[in-house]
Amino acid sequence: MKKAFKIIGIILLVVVVLLVLLTIWTKGKIDRGEMVKVGDKWMTQEEFHKIVPPQVYHVESKNTPEEAYTAFRQALLDNDVKKALGYILEEKRAEYAEAFKDKKIFESFKTLPEVEGITKSEKDSSENMGSYYYDENNKTYYIKFIKNEKGYWEIKSI
Repeated sequence: MKKAFKIIGIILLVVVVLLVLLTIWTKGKIDRGEMVKVGDKWMTQEEFHKIVPPQVYHVESKNTPEEAYTAFRQALLDNDVKKALGYILEEKRAEYAEAFKDKKIFESFKTLPEVEGITKSEKDSSENMGSYYYDENNKTYYIKFIKNEKGYWEIKSI
């Protein structure tokens, strides 16, 4: 009987030591940023980036949000929907292409102010994301830009 208690005690001691080592190892990974918590689940950086691609990447700009906006607006004024869609974020192009089929909506986009009429929101902008706004008829409208990994600014929403 004494021998059984000894064996059980040793097994419990080994389990406790392994749990302590696992906790220390996991805490180290968390402290180094190798693991992140999303909701109630812990995951590695690789797993996290499969779900949410990195938003901060360093690439030199090939244009500015203002240039993308100006070219988008001019394409609309020229009735060149295909060219205008080229300045929209790829994931959003189909949505805007569908909206532009409605003549009334398309015409309303032609009333966008010139670039001098939009203002950059510094607090909502970063290296790869830009937020602009303009006021019209006592209402504020927002324009969101994202710089793609090739360095070109595109319109996310307008």
